[in-house]
Amino acid sequence: MLNDVSINAMYYSQRDILLSVYTEQLPISQKLIFIMQHNILAVTKAAKMLDDKTIVYNAKIKTTENNLKNININTSPQSDQSFQLPHGHKKCIQFIRSIKTLRSLLRSDFKRNRF
Repeated sequence: MLNDVSINAMYYSQRDILLSVYTEQLPISQKLIFIMQHNILAVTKAAKMLDDKTIVYNAKIKTTENNLKNININTSPQSDQSFQLPHGHKKCIQFIRSIKTLRSLLRSDFKRNRF
């Protein structure tokens, strides 16, 4: 059974990965972004069932649903030729951390047969 702490941890890990995808400009497909947004929606709905702050969760659910509607999964990912590695040590470390976190998330979802 999920508790409030684990739901919040899952929500923030998904959200942080999505933020890193956009800020670090990781070359991933729109399908994967759609899957992550869908996971955020599922976690937010589960949190809403456990908590009394439904107004906050309703706003998050509405925002996530709008994000899902705006994703075109048929769009091709960024080409390999246009991809550039980040400059500077800090940016490289953030980039590697983002990829590691994304990898662990994908592995976890794959083990739970979500793909």
